[in-house]
Amino acid sequence: MELRPAVAAAAAAAPPQPLLCSCSDDHQLLFWRRAGAAWAPAAAVTGATERPVYSVDWAPGAAPVVAAACGDNSLLLLSAWEDGEGVHAGVAARVPEAHRADVNSVSFAPFGTLTDGGVLLATGGDDNLVQLWQVCGL
Repeated sequence: MELRPAVAAAAAAAPPQPLLCSCSDDHQLLFWRRAGAAWAPAAAVTGATERPVYSVDWAPGAAPVVAAACGDNSLLLLSAWEDGEGVHAGVAARVPEAHRADVNSVSFAPFGTLTDGGVLLATGGDDNLVQLWQVCGL
């Protein structure tokens, strides 16, 4: 599959969710669903940022939460779900000034749950800092 504009990053959801999330220079976050042997666009989040999105990562386990690193210094937490009408996605939380400069990367720890004490999330930015966040209750 070829995407335009340039894709900055993509991450796959943990099983059993057959979903991917990609981010790009066009400020969008696209959610993809497996359709047979191929992947097809299933949902998009637009307008959440006016700058490129550089990195995405899914919360561990089957949690339908994606963290996104944005060029407007913000951190986005997105929720994705699927029902009989298809895949849906939206912004669950936004930290407007997560860093003093572009947020370049996000990475969830591979342990913990959103309901039992939360999940550790690390972000890295152009301000030369790594920030640690405890994400829970989404």
